[in-house]
Amino acid sequence: MISDNKIIWAHSGIGKTYLYNQGRSDIIDFDIQYKGLLGGSLSFPELLLNYNLPKEISDKIKNNSKLLVYRLFDLAIEESKTTGKKLLVSDIRLLRERINDFDCIITIPKDIYIQNTLHRGELSFNARCVIKDYIDKVIDSIEDKSKITEVTCYLSEILPISDETKTLSNKEQQKDLIERFKYLSTKLLKLEK
Repeated sequence: MISDNKIIWAHSGIGKTYLYNQGRSDIIDFDIQYKGLLGGSLSFPELLLNYNLPKEISDKIKNNSKLLVYRLFDLAIEESKTTGKKLLVSDIRLLRERINDFDCIITIPKDIYIQNTLHRGELSFNARCVIKDYIDKVIDSIEDKSKITEVTCYLSEILPISDETKTLSNKEQQKDLIERFKYLSTKLLKLEK
């Protein structure tokens, strides 16, 4: 059952950010809470400039994006295992190269992906099709098919909020992101070149 899994690769357009924006304290949105703190493209983000990180850290971030994603993923897995929170990841590189770290893979059909991402407006229809075809190719290459579940709904329907789940306010989420950023900054000092 999907709700029993902790480390989950969840297809983009399935509602990970929606769950996070609802203030769910039982999930970790890797894209926002880890990778997103350092810039979506992992270029040198404004957020780092705002915190005046030492040059040593900022140079490592700029020059080691692949290593950085892996290190952040390891830290997110550690947090998930320590706290019991579900880690939701949509980074295709991690799915392709770190498949054994995932308990399950949740995917959606092409038509639903296209529909779910239309409102974003950031990509053309053709670009969405190319991305989906690539995601499907990676998923098709996974040997352990028992890890893969295709759904036609959003994550909020698969992972309903329980009575015990605390909901964080916007202010609490912002405070968490700032504290997380400070914590991750110290961990990044340990990156090897």
